[in-house]
Amino acid sequence: MSHEPEFDEPVWETDVAAADWIISRLDGESRPQRVTSIVPDGFDAYARLLHPWIGRDHGTADRRWSKLAEESIEIDATTPHEALDPAAEPQGLQPDAGTLDAESCGNVAGVLTDYTTTPTECWFGYWNGYGRPVPLRSESRRRFGDRCAAFLNRFSLLHRASSAADEVGPCAQIHPGRCYRLTIGRVLDAAAITDRMFDQSPNIWWPADRAWCLVSEIDFHSTYVAGPQTLVDALVATETLEVLQIDPDVEIHC
Repeated sequence: MSHEPEFDEPVWETDVAAADWIISRLDGESRPQRVTSIVPDGFDAYARLLHPWIGRDHGTADRRWSKLAEESIEIDATTPHEALDPAAEPQGLQPDAGTLDAESCGNVAGVLTDYTTTPTECWFGYWNGYGRPVPLRSESRRRFGDRCAAFLNRFSLLHRASSAADEVGPCAQIHPGRCYRLTIGRVLDAAAITDRMFDQSPNIWWPADRAWCLVSEIDFHSTYVAGPQTLVDALVATETLEVLQIDPDVEIHC
């Protein structure tokens, strides 16, 4: 049963051992990268969630990959975002890298919450390179707009990452070269967390029962999900999301 999110502010966990199971099930050294380089192996099924194409001036409505492709190319689970650049660039469109928008987070969480026995205990991980968000001054928001200001805020935090790390404690070294701060909430808190974190969605999340795992790797324009076949079927069937089932052994690109 769905409930309204109650998430307030992230509390960063000091014990990050909960992520150890993921590390042991990643093929992180494989080259070229495969799905299981970033999402744990051993699940029944895997899916690729395509990030919506968004206008650089933020005045253009979000676009689906299939809409952009129309009859020019056939979209499948391995189609790189660059294949749509000829159609997207004249319209000033690009998909977000490393993050899902809050609406998509809410939509995917609405599906994921039904496929875990621990929907009230979900681990959310943020790449520690983002540092700790602080509000931008109002003049910055007026000058750049809320979404662009959030983008600037997010990446200006790289300069504060070291000091922030000292304050919030240890991080989990899950992917090669990627360390994540962990917080716990409900599956349905994902959209609220994204909103609180300046439109940056969690880079990795999984429930305490480990029924599934979702990864939005910071350089990738798609999110990958691993779980039971029934979950992947439900995601593919969700009209508000653009999801394709994918072979875990195929090569993937940013």
